[in-house]
Amino acid sequence: MKINIDNHNIFSEILENINKKDYEKALLLIKKIINIDNNNINALLLLATLYKKKKNIQEALKLYEFLLKKFPRNSNVIGNYANLLSSLNKFDCEYVSRLYINAIKLDKNNQVIIYNYSIFLLKNYKVNESLFYLKKLINIDKNNINYLIDYGICYFNLNQNEEALFAFNNALKINNNSQIALFNLSLVLLRLKKFDIAAKYYRLRFILNKKLNILFQYFNKIPEFKNNNISDKKILVWNEQGFGDAIHFSQYIKKFDLNRNKYYFLVPKELNSILSINFENINIISSIQDINDYDYHIPLLSLLELIKNINNIFLYTEKFIYNFSFNTNLSLEKFISQKKAFNIGLVCSGNVNHDNDYCRSIKLEKFKFLSKYGNIFLIQKEIRNDDLIFLKNSNIINLSNKIQSFDDTANLLNQIDFLVTVDTSVVHLAGAMGINSYLLLPLNSDWRWGENNNESIYKSVIIIKQIELGNWDEPLKNLENNIKKLLS
Repeated sequence: MKINIDNHNIFSEILENINKKDYEKALLLIKKIINIDNNNINALLLLATLYKKKKNIQEALKLYEFLLKKFPRNSNVIGNYANLLSSLNKFDCEYVSRLYINAIKLDKNNQVIIYNYSIFLLKNYKVNESLFYLKKLINIDKNNINYLIDYGICYFNLNQNEEALFAFNNALKINNNSQIALFNLSLVLLRLKKFDIAAKYYRLRFILNKKLNILFQYFNKIPEFKNNNISDKKILVWNEQGFGDAIHFSQYIKKFDLNRNKYYFLVPKELNSILSINFENINIISSIQDINDYDYHIPLLSLLELIKNINNIFLYTEKFIYNFSFNTNLSLEKFISQKKAFNIGLVCSGNVNHDNDYCRSIKLEKFKFLSKYGNIFLIQKEIRNDDLIFLKNSNIINLSNKIQSFDDTANLLNQIDFLVTVDTSVVHLAGAMGINSYLLLPLNSDWRWGENNNESIYKSVIIIKQIELGNWDEPLKNLENNIKKLLS
């Protein structure tokens, strides 16, 4: 087959084949073009795209390095190379950023490169910089829904919720069925505690999140529980997200008439013991044999849709976990060498795979000032390598290897004077137990914690929130001032 390399249709056909995952056909066409003109930049860039799609990353990197030498001032070569590196998450952010900036200097109106750079900045929490480029894109094309959605996400990350609402609503004017715009709109509404409006859009989590979609399809083999007017049925409530949600939302199951239907709460096995002790009228389970053993199912966070006056009962929850399995081996007295004013529990980081871990976790060394005020007990299971190194020359007492269950964590929490923590499941357990706690939150905190410092979920938890995303100096200063007040 003869091909005309000046015919743009041939390149469209290659892209179409790549998108259809017909890689062999795409490769055949690319090679035919390169055989005619081995300097054809469009064909070479498509070949690099093909390598990336096939996950042949080393070949893609080699090809881009070759192209950078051959076409050092081609904006598409530089921009595509930067895009590949940013997708790998293995390269220095500053280097990738310089590549994007160089590409934009060469082609100031290249919307693809500018947009990719704005996404790169947003993923690396350089939100104000991302906003700068998104504003530029919106000035070029006011009707691009992706620009408006990401613009709204930036404002959501900056806790500027009215601006976020404005952006998402503008996106919906372009396409009122955009699931991504509607879902992000629901997150802002949830943060603003407008649960009644947010609930129907928040259900899109089961479409947009692959893991949740698989779970929902499994449980949806039986009808979803949407009506309180049924009787003598077995209702399966299943935990859809993390440990913290399982603890926090467990209290809302009690809002239903537990004598009217039998409720079963499916939770991770790590929570089974402590929840079973505290919820005697609810069947706490950690596995199911057959979904058809139950009459109805409901995802845990969908309780928001059914509970009356949820807006009024969501904040300042009183203590609702009173009991746990005692472990006499976890007496703090065994680990104290010197009596101090306070015994302080500390959690500085959580699961590294959490979506917002980069923003929520704090280096352990930032808390060394706490030693002036008491004995510091690190009560988290996972510890980062940098923090382990710091611990070697620190007087912080590391109890991570003593914690095998949430009952163990509860034992430790029950003995401290107060907890200093970032946003992990431990603060939910502490709040549910009524333990006095200081919660350090990033500016882009989860919707559950609301918009302001005075919107704590739990009565015993004081929120100290960032003023500037990524900057913990002010919150830590406020924390120390709070502790000084306790001393006085």
